[in-house]
Amino acid sequence: MTHSILNGRGIKACDKDTWLQWLTDLSQIREHERLVADSVSGTSRVRTVFVGDCAPLVFQTFVEGGPMDGHERRYATWEEAETGHRETCEALNKLYV
Repeated sequence: MTHSILNGRGIKACDKDTWLQWLTDLSQIREHERLVADSVSGTSRVRTVFVGDCAPLVFQTFVEGGPMDGHERRYATWEEAETGHRETCEALNKLYV
């Protein structure tokens, strides 16, 4: 399994130990650096974050609660993650109409 860390919005490949150290070093204050988007629709929360494992799909959208509970999608770039988050929210909003 290949791992990655964020460098701004860029991605840098690394070994597992470096990735684990990077995750460990993230304080609550820096947690926002991994966050691509966070939305609420009805009783659902949609979060898209950089996870860094399973390269090249290092970003993940996850739905908690509501009709799409447990739904997830993975992406290779920050831009794809932003688009995927928006598409997931749009699909979810249609279910609440």
